Amino acid sequence: MKRKRYVRVGTGGRAAFYYSALVTAFKETADLVAFCDINKQRLNYANKLLENKYQMNG
Repeated sequence: MKRKRYVRVGTGGRAAFYYSALVTAFKETADLVAFCDINKQRLNYANKLLENKYQMNG
């Protein structure tokens, strides 16, 4: 099965539900390839969450 690739625009409060699902429940069929946000603080938080909680490096 071909994996789907996802890009998330916006990393605010609700976004965590989406990108956490992509890297946990759907990790066999989906790739989170990028995300962006105009708010640097939210972007940094999302990066740290993915690195620390889900052991992702990017």
